[in-house]
Amino acid sequence: MQAIRELYKIGRGPSSSHTLAPERACRLFVQEFGNYPYYVVELYGSLSLTGKGHNTDLIIQETLPGEVEFKWNLEWKESFPNGFYVKALNEKKKWNMSGRFFLWEEEVFRF
Repeated sequence: MQAIRELYKIGRGPSSSHTLAPERACRLFVQEFGNYPYYVVELYGSLSLTGKGHNTDLIIQETLPGEVEFKWNLEWKESFPNGFYVKALNEKKKWNMSGRFFLWEEEVFRF
């Protein structure tokens, strides 16, 4: 049986769904692709609307091990309500790797 803390997690900020899932997605990105000096994170949907007030940007900055530039965009063309793109840049700020994530409640899916 899972511990109650595993079933019901509390994230930092006023909205756990805007902090837990982005933090998990960024950890997965770093685990799969490694550390980079620069990142560009594009937030869409409600992450773009309320992410700054719900500390989504702070959580992502704390989780990715480099300098992070944010882009906020309401135009989300995917079929799910929330998501973000992470682009990793090398030391010359040239594109190196990217990952796309979408969030459903507190779950993270990569596509």
